[in-house]
This record gives sequence, structure tokens and C-alpha cells, in this order.
Amino acid sequence: TWRVADWLATTIKRVDRPVVVPAELDKLINVETSALGDESLDDMAYWETTRKALEKYRSEVKLFFSGEEVELAPVPLVEFLDAAAAKLLAGIEKSKTFTEGTIMPSYFQHVVTDFEYTGFLNFVGQPFVKATAFETKVFPLFLEGPVRQLKTVSDPEARKAIHDAVLASNLYDAPIGQYKICE
Repeated sequence: TWRVADWLATTIKRVDRPVVVPAELDKLINVETSALGDESLDDMAYWETTRKALEKYRSEVKLFFSGEEVELAPVPLVEFLDAAAAKLLAGIEKSKTFTEGTIMPSYFQHVVTDFEYTGFLNFVGQPFVKATAFETKVFPLFLEGPVRQLKTVSDPEARKAIHDAVLASNLYDAPIGQYKICE
């Protein structure tokens, strides 16, 4: 997703023309832009804000688009894409803090540690809850993580550091000289 946002921003800068999008997408981009620029939002509040907007967008376009279109100027659209790419890169860097700092993990589990009841029940009478806190756990390393990570790194020294970290990890079986799929 980061590479797509980066590529789109680069392409829109290069062609320097407005982009026509469905009106529903324009509303979603506006909410996302606002959330990306709101430094008062912690990760949970950012998630809540953007997920609500995404779900609203999905419900609006579930069957069809309204047919209304909006022309987005290139400069604000590039600013949005750059902010989104920066947010994604920050997430990538944050993910590396769960390992020794070089290898990007592949999978996480977010265990709900606190919640509040919503007042709604499902079809068998069980209550719905809204998670208010999570504990993040990292699954054992999978080779897929650093392999995909290498695709996003252009610096040869950083690539070598990732390679060396994989060789020093449990992803490499030194006695037989082969990589393992997972730890």
C-alpha cells in the first residue's frame, strides 16, 4: 500500500492534472486527510475515525455510485498521498520495534485487553462490545516478512543489514545452509 501511495503521488506530480473521482471517494479522502493531519489523534482514535469513514463509504457504494464526480486538484491530492505514505512508513518502522529493529515481522495478534459494552446484542443474545485497548503480540518470524521488506528498501546497505539479520535469526538453518519458512 505504501508503494502504491508513493507511485500515485509521483505520477500525479509528474502529470500535474486534476483527477476526477466519484463524489463518495472525495468524501472519504477528506476524512482521511483530516485524520492524517490531526496530531491529537492517538493510534486508536485514528483507527476509529478512519474505519468509520471507510465503512460509511462502503455502505454508500455497496450497490452503485451516485454518478456525481469531483475534480481533485493535484497539489492537495499529492499532499494526501504523501501523508498517507508517511503514516504507512511510520507503521512499518513501528512494526520493527517488535523485533531487534531490522527484520519486519509478518503477522501480529491484537488481543483485546479492555472493552465497553455497546448495548446491542447479536442474534443469540450475546452483547456486542467496542474494544478500547489492545495488547500486541508478534507471531514467530516468517521469511515472507523480510522478503517483502526487501522490495521496499532501495539502500544497498539497508538491504545487506536485513540479509545479515535474517542469516543471524532463526529463519536461517546454518547446519544445512538453508532458509526456513518460519522460526
